[in-house]
Amino acid sequence: MPSQRKRLEREREARRRRRRTLGAAGAGVAIVFAAAVGASWVSGGPARPGVSETRPVEVAGTPLPVHTADPDAAIGMSAPSLVGRSFDGTEVRIGSGGTPMAIWFLAHWCPHCQAEVPKIVDLLADGAIPSGVDLYSVSTGADPGAANYPPSAWLEREGWTIPVLADEGSGAAATSFGLDAFPFLVLVDGNGRVVSRTTGELDPAAITGMLEDLTRSG
Repeated sequence: MPSQRKRLEREREARRRRRRTLGAAGAGVAIVFAAAVGASWVSGGPARPGVSETRPVEVAGTPLPVHTADPDAAIGMSAPSLVGRSFDGTEVRIGSGGTPMAIWFLAHWCPHCQAEVPKIVDLLADGAIPSGVDLYSVSTGADPGAANYPPSAWLEREGWTIPVLADEGSGAAATSFGLDAFPFLVLVDGNGRVVSRTTGELDPAAITGMLEDLTRSG
């Protein structure tokens, strides 16, 4: 146990160092895009054999309204189901399987996503994520001209083990869930109905609290 604890501490410190570097780059690109639409930010990584950052997605069901403010009109609605593939071509299905779901929508260039992903990785490593919830993620908004590209390499560096569905370039998966900002977390109960939708970076206690409430919702 002591050696395992030391290994986890070393991995966390390495992630913190990467996070500081990538967070600065992400904040910079946000300023560049806000100041000049269409400005070129060349930071894309090389192509990875057998890996695609975007994939076709099949959406079934009624799209959710765009998330704007409370009260959220999507609460109680049936969530769409998604069938697509991960970066390496592995099939990923996100739909009602009788188990509550948590779905994170992430963008590689978003500094708040870059900050939140390591928190979730640490929660998983610590066994702090409650059981009885299926975890999924959707990589969307992929942009070869933006910071921290490609998303497949970013999530691999962070040790992200949650299944990832690579969204289409058009953002079909994100649009079907009503995404309005990043990171975007959608919680769905075991009956396939939306329990909550949240935008913005969350702290670890908020994440675990929301997932615990979800397990109680059934």
